[in-house]
Formats: sequence, C-alpha cells, structure tokens
Amino acid sequence: MLEDQIIEKIERTYDQKLNHLPSIEYIQRNIFIKNLDLPQQQYLMYLIKKREELFINIILYADDSVIEINKIFHENLKINDIQNFSIHSLDFNLTHASLWIGLHFEDDINKLSKEVFSPTNHQKLKSTLVATFLILVSILVWWFYSIEFSSMFGITLFLITFLSFGYIWEILKSSLPINQKKLLLKHKFDIASYLAQELQYYVADKLKFDV
Repeated sequence: MLEDQIIEKIERTYDQKLNHLPSIEYIQRNIFIKNLDLPQQQYLMYLIKKREELFINIILYADDSVIEINKIFHENLKINDIQNFSIHSLDFNLTHASLWIGLHFEDDINKLSKEVFSPTNHQKLKSTLVATFLILVSILVWWFYSIEFSSMFGITLFLITFLSFGYIWEILKSSLPINQKKLLLKHKFDIASYLAQELQYYVADKLKFDV
C-alpha cells in the first residue's frame, strides 16, 4: 500500500538523522538530572544537542517552574549546567516534523493526495443528478398537489429543494480551478500532518519519548 511505503520511507530517512546515537535510555521524569546514571545523562545531552534536527521538545523543571531547553541552551552547555533541573517532558514537535515532511517528501505527498483527494468527476455527476432529481420531484409534488407552504409537508419539500440547490452549488463552487487549488493545498497539508503523527508514534517508541 502506498501509504505504508511512504511512512516506512519517512521512518528510514529519520533514522539517518540518528548518527552517533548512544545507548537509548529511558530518562526518568521529575528527578534531578544529577541523579540520573551516566548512560542516561549521555543520552540526554545527545537529545539536547540534536533536538532541532530530530524535532524534539525538551521541557525542564526547577523551582516549581518549567522552562524550555532553548531558553538556557548554549553551544558549550554541559550536563553539570543543568544538574539541578529535572526532565518535565520529552516529546515530538509535530509542527516542525510536518514542515519537514512537506518539504522533503513533496512528491510522495502528491502521489498520496491523488489517491484520496476529492470525489471523482463521475461521483460528482452522480451526486448532482440525484440532487437535481430531488429538486424536480419536490417541485412537481408541490405543484401537482397544491401543497400549502405553511404545512409540515410543504416545509419539508422546501427544505429538500433548498438543501439540494445548496449541495449543487457547493459542488459547482468546489469545481472552480481556484477552489480546487486551495482544497488541494489544504489536503496536502493535512496529509503531511497525518504522516508527522505517524512518525511521532514511531519516534516516541524508538527514543522513549512522551506521546
């Protein structure tokens, strides 16, 4: 299935970012970093330094407040500099991952969008014919039986006619080239967001993140 192939491709590409990956350790939350064992500290520093490339959000906790690692990070940051902090959360940045996927996997997203984007012209034509049929039947019944508009049946026929006209208008409006382009762009963004979410599950399991 195309979707599964693209997800696997994204996961393989992400794995290529994990160069020089130390031993993956579960980093305990809400204990001082100085109390973590050495492999945990080494893994944490790896994540801190690679956080932007790997789309990681790292939130620290100290003195009853939380702070993003970006606010205190500098190139020479050492584990001793944050030893009195604890890890509040480690999670995946879906927004940055979506942008990365949209940029680097554009061709794959285009292929996937063609598979699932909007009904076919045949389906639209069939739906339009059904709506038109309902309009004609409602008008004929209304005219033939001289149904009063204020009656319950008259109101029902009016609603059927009104909604059918509205449905046809929406189909025609969505078929305009400018609206097709807008819908396609939104659809591609939704696909990129979905793929990023799938990557999140993979990364959270692999790197022992929060979900």
